Amino acid sequence: MRKEIPMNTRNLLIASVIGAVVTTAFANIPILNLLNCLICLPFWGGPLLACWYYKRQTGAMTMNQALSVGVVTGLFAGVLGFILSFVGMAGASGLVNQANQFLPADSIPTELLTGGLAILFTLTGVMFNILFGVIGGAIGGAIFK
Repeated sequence: MRKEIPMNTRNLLIASVIGAVVTTAFANIPILNLLNCLICLPFWGGPLLACWYYKRQTGAMTMNQALSVGVVTGLFAGVLGFILSFVGMAGASGLVNQANQFLPADSIPTELLTGGLAILFTLTGVMFNILFGVIGGAIGGAIFK
């Protein structure tokens, strides 16, 4: 029977914040956001980085811990993206702002930026972050355990 390694909450939070910041930066900074074209690399790459950092800090990591790191990283990245949506850098408003760079002026209705549809779109993005956090955590667990 294997001895279970206890989860280090401090290192979990530090690794998750680092992974979430990297995810959010690579998904929203112009030019860097083109990495999204590579199978959503920022969304599973950030949690993968967080798993690597957690393993480096603690010396050991189980698959359950890797999945936990991935979920928390995805949750934090989703919350950061949600916050950035209010300043037009992520979510529905970020999408419309980027589309307006290539389309004629006012071709996208401003109603998309307000109301329930924009919030629903952004909250779906948070769930997307968590889902890809699980994927990144699973990959990190398989690589770094």
